[in-house]
Amino acid sequence: MAEPKQGGDANAFIQEYTPIAERIGQQLNVDPRILLAQFGMETGWGSSIVPGTYNLGNIKSAGKGVEATDNATKSKDRYLKFEDPNVFADYYAQYIKRQFPEVVGSGADVGAFTKALRPGTQGGYAEDKDYGSKLNSAFSLVNARMESAKPVKAEDDEFGFGSGETEAQRIAKEPPPPVVKREADVNKEDAALIGAAAGLGSGIVAGNVKQPSSPRLEGARERLQVARDKLNEVQSRVGSGSSLSDLEAEFKRAQGAYQAAETELATATDEMKSARAARTAPVPTPEPDGLTPTADQQARGIQGTTKETGITGRASQTTFNERTSQIARNERAQRATLGRLGQQGLIDPSKAYALTEGISASTPSGVLVSPTEAQIQKTKLEAELAPMDERTQKARADRQAAGEARRTANQAVKDARTAQSQVQRAESGVNVAQKAVDRAGEVKPGALGQVGAATAKIAPKAFGVISGAATGMAAAEAIEKFKQGDYSGAVLPTLEATFGVMSMLPPTHPILLALRGIGTVGGLGLAGYEGYKAVKGQPKE
Repeated sequence: MAEPKQGGDANAFIQEYTPIAERIGQQLNVDPRILLAQFGMETGWGSSIVPGTYNLGNIKSAGKGVEATDNATKSKDRYLKFEDPNVFADYYAQYIKRQFPEVVGSGADVGAFTKALRPGTQGGYAEDKDYGSKLNSAFSLVNARMESAKPVKAEDDEFGFGSGETEAQRIAKEPPPPVVKREADVNKEDAALIGAAAGLGSGIVAGNVKQPSSPRLEGARERLQVARDKLNEVQSRVGSGSSLSDLEAEFKRAQGAYQAAETELATATDEMKSARAARTAPVPTPEPDGLTPTADQQARGIQGTTKETGITGRASQTTFNERTSQIARNERAQRATLGRLGQQGLIDPSKAYALTEGISASTPSGVLVSPTEAQIQKTKLEAELAPMDERTQKARADRQAAGEARRTANQAVKDARTAQSQVQRAESGVNVAQKAVDRAGEVKPGALGQVGAATAKIAPKAFGVISGAATGMAAAEAIEKFKQGDYSGAVLPTLEATFGVMSMLPPTHPILLALRGIGTVGGLGLAGYEGYKAVKGQPKE
């Protein structure tokens, strides 16, 4: 909840939103003054209502809504928006019933109301731990403004309340009006007729009153509202991005572009290799000369002596092995050197040759080319290969960009599928809840319920006439005895008249149903008593 600012007109706020508080209070069975105190504290008595939202309770939204700054946490949050204060009142009542059911029935107990909101806890109505003390102060202010408003003077404070004499104090100083005794002139027959007419009217109204829904239907409606709230939250979080089919088509295009770029890179690379190989002839591998000993030499080496030198066979064999290894290393180095020289354009590899020892290379003229000519040949080779190299580099960059586009498109498809799954689950929940509401509404009443429904169309009018007549007679008798000074005797008919009036109220509450029955019985008893006296010939009182 947002921290309220100060400086609003509390008197004007109370006057404007008292009907809204009373409307909510009837649904929650909570004193409207507590609700006015809470709304005034939340909005700074109207000074910090998020513009255009009519959100008196500063209720935040998980997705949609109007963005505003929470003055307590300094965070940017979204607040629910309502068409008018009446829409807010209905939503607030359902929201409290759903999230904080212990608030219902707290009456005028500010402490019980605050405790049920669980302020300062996870999932509570407000994060402020001092929410209760602040609400209690605001409740005291509402009481002061509603019950002890004082006349305005020039030196009064900004809220328009001065220190002058209250209306109650002024009336208390006036002398009481003189008591004028009047003769009892109340006609019971007329009172009975007036009461019967009033009872008939109340019966017509009661017959048109919508009966309360069953607990099963109310529970189903509550679950449907929760499912709809969840769907709205998911839809606001998902947003209105591209459709899944569009994203999948985009991924296919990115996949095709990547494959085309990869093919182009492979083609360019192969052409580059072919061109370089065509301009650089392979270096011939020189045949080894005199490296393999003859059979006679091998035999003499194994026997341990040679005819020419007289060296032992083992020493000769070791020398031979070492010499053979050295010549092989020289040949590998020669071939590598010839290859580098040929690639750099310094020799003609097709005319070059290698000796057993050392390196010797020649061109058709028999000499190595000059450094200048070698650089010219190298530059020419690089110039010829430059377009192909550029094409290869471009193909490599295009493939990298195409790969990144493909990964991005693939991730977008995955996110869209996840969002679609969440929305489908939320929509399925709404459909299931709607079907539950439909089934609960289609439940037919039992035999007693059907009889009661049929009786309810006629009974309110008939009982209303009877109860109204009895109520009128009881009221006439009470007034008559009161005027005659029989105060104790007026108590019983006063009670009968009171219960009779309550019995004519629409049957929207079990307590009123019970009181209606009591009033009807009392009225019928009084009417029977009056009839009995008339039959006996006793004079009417």
